Amino acid sequence: MRDFIFFNPVKVYFGKKCMKYFGNEAKKHGKKALLVYGKGSIKKNGAYHDIVNSLEKAEIEFVEFSGVRPNPVLSHTKEGIELAKKEKVDFIIAAGGGSVIDESKAIAAGAVVDFDVWNFYTGEKTPEKALPLITVLTLPATASEMNMGSVITNEENGLKLSTGAEVLYPKASFLNPNYTMTLPEEQIVYGTVDAISHIVEPYFNHTAEYNILSLNVADGVLKSLKENCENILNEPNNYNFRANHMWSVTVAFNGLIRTGLGRSEFPNHAIEHAISGLFPDVAHGAGLAVVMPAWMRFVKEEKEELLKRFGQNLFKLENHKPDHTIEAFKNWLKSIGAPVSLGEIGIKENDIEKIAEKAYEVMQFWAMDTDKYSKENIEKILTFAL
Repeated sequence: MRDFIFFNPVKVYFGKKCMKYFGNEAKKHGKKALLVYGKGSIKKNGAYHDIVNSLEKAEIEFVEFSGVRPNPVLSHTKEGIELAKKEKVDFIIAAGGGSVIDESKAIAAGAVVDFDVWNFYTGEKTPEKALPLITVLTLPATASEMNMGSVITNEENGLKLSTGAEVLYPKASFLNPNYTMTLPEEQIVYGTVDAISHIVEPYFNHTAEYNILSLNVADGVLKSLKENCENILNEPNNYNFRANHMWSVTVAFNGLIRTGLGRSEFPNHAIEHAISGLFPDVAHGAGLAVVMPAWMRFVKEEKEELLKRFGQNLFKLENHKPDHTIEAFKNWLKSIGAPVSLGEIGIKENDIEKIAEKAYEVMQFWAMDTDKYSKENIEKILTFAL
């Protein structure tokens, strides 16, 4: 077990009635807010109504900034930063899923500096201050509501990079499972895949010699994600399934599972970031569903025992080989409606080379093992996904 420092300062308000606390929480952070959201789904699921009512009762002024895209882009982020500066807002409210929250973190950090926010994502600078952020989660997927990470795509060069710093932790996050009731099945599926990937990376790529606690927690959250996704697809109006799923997604990447596991590389994310950076219409979860089984095939000899554990835990396999786990995982992904091949997400064989080049570039930014993940080996992984 590796030494670690665990820190997570996010105050979570969870449940059907959590928004009754929103106004008082918001008042702690100022008198004027920037309300950030996407295309307007929050006006259909009730979140917008609840936020606005709470802000009006608390006598908090707010300015709206909408239009955040899935796979949020730098140009729109910069518009938000300029608006936040112009309006002199005291804090940010992010209402939506991971894309909205990630862009809101970028706005919060960019609004208090006089240089290009992209410098945070290339690693040239680290965020040292930011406007306070409150989140209202409506799409469980990334756990950005309870972590310090943010991912933005620079559409000019196709690079999709991440940053992280303690100042980017939300001050508070509001998780009402009822806001997820209107989500399309596809978004439940992709959100689940995304959450599973957040566990897969440290599960298979950790450097600790022995940490049975974190792996057991990971096993439990993986089972919860799988079972609750299946349950929601069968009974979409069941609140308890939605609630268990929402919290499982958050726990998957709020830092708890990674404690004591040491540094973990994120090869699946690096490759997927290249895919959705170059092909922005590909949902992050869809790309991960394609990449993960292909990556498992690439590392199946090195990760044999962990693949057996993964297969036994999730699919009740016994006396099995890694290939059986990979096939069971692919079949399960198919069963919930996720893609498992590049062709299903509109990517052709002749796209592989440029995706591999971009993934290699991302891995260099992330200081990954680029001998193991050479351009040739990344191409090999992508070829497994054809």
